[in-house]
Amino acid sequence: MSALHRSRVAPLWARIVLYAVIGGIVLFISLAWQADRNMVRRWIYPLRAELSVLSTRCDQTAPVWLKEMAGSLARRFASPSNQLVLMDAEGRLHGCVNGWTDTPFFSDRIRPDTQFRLASLSKIVSFVGLTYEEVRGKASWLDTPLIDALGIPPPFVDSRLGSMRVRHLLNHSAGFDRFRTVDAMVERDKKPWCPYASGKLAEIQLDFPPGTTYVYANIGYCLAAVAFEKRFGTSLWTSLESNHGLSRYGIGYLEEKDSPVHYSFLRHEFYGKDFIKYFDWHALRGSMGMVGSAQGLAHFVRDHQEAVAYAINMHGDVPADCNDTKPASCYDGFLERHKIGKNLRWNQKGYLYGMSAMFITDGAGNVLIWLGSGDAADVGSTYDYIERGFGATAPVERIAGRVQPIELQSPEPRSSVLPGS
Repeated sequence: MSALHRSRVAPLWARIVLYAVIGGIVLFISLAWQADRNMVRRWIYPLRAELSVLSTRCDQTAPVWLKEMAGSLARRFASPSNQLVLMDAEGRLHGCVNGWTDTPFFSDRIRPDTQFRLASLSKIVSFVGLTYEEVRGKASWLDTPLIDALGIPPPFVDSRLGSMRVRHLLNHSAGFDRFRTVDAMVERDKKPWCPYASGKLAEIQLDFPPGTTYVYANIGYCLAAVAFEKRFGTSLWTSLESNHGLSRYGIGYLEEKDSPVHYSFLRHEFYGKDFIKYFDWHALRGSMGMVGSAQGLAHFVRDHQEAVAYAINMHGDVPADCNDTKPASCYDGFLERHKIGKNLRWNQKGYLYGMSAMFITDGAGNVLIWLGSGDAADVGSTYDYIERGFGATAPVERIAGRVQPIELQSPEPRSSVLPGS
């Protein structure tokens, strides 16, 4: 062996140390993976987040702040794949996307038309269908007592049921409080009684008198869909297709074809990707069971702005005062009304295990829609970031893209988030 060759060979002790270090690292990762896979995934998530940021693509008219928001959602709020669409008051759309449907580089990149789970943004679509005849002035049925709409005869366990109107179902004031009584729509591995046995409503004890306060409830949109079918003789789903051409917008139902996106369960030790097997997605169609893209939903909203205006004009349906400076306290139709400083914003949040979403409008025709594939440790902070980002400047300045980077402010503590929030 030449002297030159010997000089290039590491001493035996150095090689032993190197092999021991490499073996130790492999063993440590292997043991950590067996003990807590999500922990390992959280360790490597920053790398995936940076890949998502680098993959961000926006159309030419998208403002700079929208691209920055898409990157922040991946980097700071644990959402590796995102769609963001901004619609201005003139109906022009501006969008950004990032991430992949599954493993970076080994799966399809997210496109503007990639379907995501809509979660509770499904209520936007349902509200349009449920109020279609009312908005057009063809029928007046939202003030119909629900027991009459459903054809439920007495006796009733709770006599207050008689004062419940269809409109109370749409603006979360019907008397259901899922923090006091179990939400029958999302009990794990248990078939909900709505829409299959609406007569069971007669056996329900309400949590508060209908029309006196607001508490977000998923069951309202299920009952409203049943009432719609009894009133008009056709299902809400048939009506959405025949009257609104829902499929043209790329919007469908999770029970028929799920989104191709693989969602991130980094923060969930119990629920994983198979959680959808334990819920009845046919029953959940109206409240959280649709799939679609942010772009498709924006087109749908643009074509049905009168329904969004109708929802906002339901302000005052409930006589009791509510504090609209506090999140999740006031609702106008399907929209949560929230006052930030001197400005009012209306939003619909979406949440399922492994994903988050948000629809927000300023009431002047400017709309922002976000669909994501993950959820932060405090999903409320994500909603707060988007809401404050959307309202950071005047609409004209936002559309022009003249926005400084947004500093996240500490949000108020949020209560536990449940599916369909």
